[in-house]
Amino acid sequence: MLLDRVFDTFTKEGRGGRMRHWLWNDLRKPCFFSAGPHDLDTLLTLGNPSFQVWLVVEDFCGTKRNAPYWIFEATLGAALETLQNHHLLEFHVVSRDFTWLVGENHHGVWFAAGDHAVATLQALTRRDVP
Repeated sequence: MLLDRVFDTFTKEGRGGRMRHWLWNDLRKPCFFSAGPHDLDTLLTLGNPSFQVWLVVEDFCGTKRNAPYWIFEATLGAALETLQNHHLLEFHVVSRDFTWLVGENHHGVWFAAGDHAVATLQALTRRDVP
């Protein structure tokens, strides 16, 4: 299952923590957290709009019987457009080869795991600091 692979790859607890609501609270290193300011266009710094990703979003309404996440096949551009039309949503964007993950939590904090995403978010954060 794709969601199990996301948990196994990016969290310390692995698929055993698949019922947790805050995946970002258990990220494996290397990981990075940034209070921003970032906007959704930050996603396009990870690759071109046609780059293939998995979009993992929380099940805010609690309608799923299993793990509280929905997972969608997307491109970075499609993920960006989807997220721009949904508010108050915790999300995770995962590279199709499972080498990086980036997302934003309900506190407005951006997080990254995996070398590429960590380096990209760190560079953006340094650029935003006066």
